[in-house]
Amino acid sequence: MATQCLGYLGKNGILTDWHGTPIGTYRIVATWRTPRSYVSNTMSQVEARINGVLYTGRSAGVGMAYTGTPKRG
Repeated sequence: MATQCLGYLGKNGILTDWHGTPIGTYRIVATWRTPRSYVSNTMSQVEARINGVLYTGRSAGVGMAYTGTPKRG
């Protein structure tokens, strides 16, 4: 099992690689405001499933990078 994953949040809950190829699915668990960020005014906690493995991590939103680690428990 990978210790980390990297992808991009696509439309309709599809996680993609750099080239736009689907690699898994995701769902946004929580979102909060980041008023001093120059990238986005919100940050989201995201759960992604790739090859049957559930990852948890953060992203600034659709079209932005997502990094995650395997979810414990």
